[in-house]
Amino acid sequence: MEKIFAWVLERKDYEKLQLNDYFYSRPEIIVPIKTIMRDLAWSRYRVLTTYELLVADLAKLQSKQQRPFYYDDELKAIIVNHNVILERYILQKKYLDKSIVWQYLGELLAEQIVSLEDFAKRYLTSVPVVRAAKQLVDQHLADLDLHISKDNRLIGSENTIRSFYFGIVRIIKGPLMLATPGQQFDSIVDELFARLEKRINNPLRQTNILKLKLIISIWFLRIQKGNFLQDRDVDYTFASGVDSLYQTVAEITGELIANQHIQLLEARYLTAALYASGVVSDGKIDIFDSAAQSKLLALRSILQESYHDFFKADFTLKQLMTLDEMIFAAHLRFLFFPYARLISDNEEGSIIKALPIQSAFARYAINQITVLSEDKAVSSYLPLLFNDYLVTFTYIIDEKVLPVVKIVLDFTDNQAMARLLRKQILNIQGLNIEIEEFLNETTDIYVSDQMLTWDKAIPAFLWASLPSDYAFSRFLNQVVTITKDKFIAE
Repeated sequence: MEKIFAWVLERKDYEKLQLNDYFYSRPEIIVPIKTIMRDLAWSRYRVLTTYELLVADLAKLQSKQQRPFYYDDELKAIIVNHNVILERYILQKKYLDKSIVWQYLGELLAEQIVSLEDFAKRYLTSVPVVRAAKQLVDQHLADLDLHISKDNRLIGSENTIRSFYFGIVRIIKGPLMLATPGQQFDSIVDELFARLEKRINNPLRQTNILKLKLIISIWFLRIQKGNFLQDRDVDYTFASGVDSLYQTVAEITGELIANQHIQLLEARYLTAALYASGVVSDGKIDIFDSAAQSKLLALRSILQESYHDFFKADFTLKQLMTLDEMIFAAHLRFLFFPYARLISDNEEGSIIKALPIQSAFARYAINQITVLSEDKAVSSYLPLLFNDYLVTFTYIIDEKVLPVVKIVLDFTDNQAMARLLRKQILNIQGLNIEIEEFLNETTDIYVSDQMLTWDKAIPAFLWASLPSDYAFSRFLNQVVTITKDKFIAE
């Protein structure tokens, strides 16, 4: 879970969200209380109390649906019904909306807090509660060298301030807590977006439109209050006449900002922010100046070398083109918007188990960048690339560089099921699987509807009917384990 929730949400709400995520991240139907206690390092009382509170909240949010999970006293376990789907952001939004810390963060950006007394009155709380929220926010933002003034304004690098809120837009899915000044402000943002949308070549889904509008809103809120960037905040430029999006942004900043130098700084910044969002897909390295290109190309070069060293193979031209397309926005965020120390968290545990080789490579590549990168100032942000690298390389790694796992599907009664399973297994991403017809000395896994010719030295799965999600996850875990063991042995 994103670590910003740990201090933004009230403790009980954070734990309820944590427990909800825990249940839905596991394939099991039956989750023993002892297992939850071990995995979350909670006491039995804490598990059961949090569970009861979560169930009560879910009942209010989805009163007409089946319960997603219930406690079985005989088994001393939680029974999870994976067929009941709750949009997680609904639960998240419920807890964020009641968080005074969250509301304070939103109004802090817009500089709308007249006084703590006024804020407390508007949110039906007490001044001591608001003061505690302010102190908590100030304490955490200090890690980014940001501070809150007596009159409730953010003090520090404008780049860091905006990047922090851009990070919230990216990490916390769903509506943001922006306290915009009113309809006139929203109309201006809509107008700015409409002008920029004409310069974006890829079609935008509604979620992407909202994301871009939030980024524009954050930017416009800050410049409207006279909070502008400084030269040290923007150490990149765009190649002259290359990028039409930048040209449009420059026209906008020219209309909104009097100082010509600040116009250019803000135009470069907002354009880079739009590309770094990942929504604008037509961004390429060559739109930047030579210095910025060198930084981006250096990262790509290290990834190429890392791939060669790790897998003893080279990227094909097609893989390189895909890499450039998929990692461009992540590298922009890493180089120019290193905001996320207080926001994101690398939940590597379950991912590493499912994709051990890809996870190991992502870590290896990050370590190589740490060693070889000339810019040591940003090395502390490198772990934040883990998930971007893991997903990207799981997609583009040639499965032939992975150890092959040979599986025999030996079905005597139901050939249709055998064909369905064959298609399902071969569609698994990130593994090198071959389906064979007959058992032999190289078979790794045996799957059948009847155990007639099974060699007990080979892991076997008996499926007389289509496997449940849990049964298939056990099979997948076995494939992953064999892949990992073979890779290490090589």
